[in-house]
Amino acid sequence: IVVGSIPAAVIGLLFEEAFETRFASPRYAAAFLLVTALFLVMGERLLSGEKKLSSMTWFDAIFIGLFQMFALFPGVSRSGSTIAASLLRGLDRELAARYSFLMSIPVIAGAGLLGVLDLIEEGNLIAQLPSLIVVFLTAAVVGYACITFLLQWLKERSYYPFAIYCAAFGTLYLLADFLF
Repeated sequence: IVVGSIPAAVIGLLFEEAFETRFASPRYAAAFLLVTALFLVMGERLLSGEKKLSSMTWFDAIFIGLFQMFALFPGVSRSGSTIAASLLRGLDRELAARYSFLMSIPVIAGAGLLGVLDLIEEGNLIAQLPSLIVVFLTAAVVGYACITFLLQWLKERSYYPFAIYCAAFGTLYLLADFLF
């Protein structure tokens, strides 16, 4: 998990400002929703392999980590890209989903730490601490519930509804942006 997190962490830190400017544009998010749809369809088409955790290699972790880097772009699903990469490396469907969600822990923790450091620099941390604690706890509970639901969903159902959702909203926004 740590090895798989290194590519996104390095690229994210080196090009932080460039990625932040992309997040300011809804057009980028809409276009990259189409990339997410592609990853999800690719993951569904690959279905799953037989590889278990004990058979994973360092190369598998780095390969999946490289796909996690795509999530630095707005609209690209980190879990969608890493699940597709895991399936491409032959992981079974359930392990691919679990590994993807576990890979999020270092990335989210690192981003949270950077956010706290920004608040410390601004001198607002103590004043905002009660709100931050409530938001953190709420996000943790809701996140856990969503991950539990999605892991159950992915055991028995297709990625296609999520792919259709991403493709539809990405396409609609881009059409509206182009026409208006």
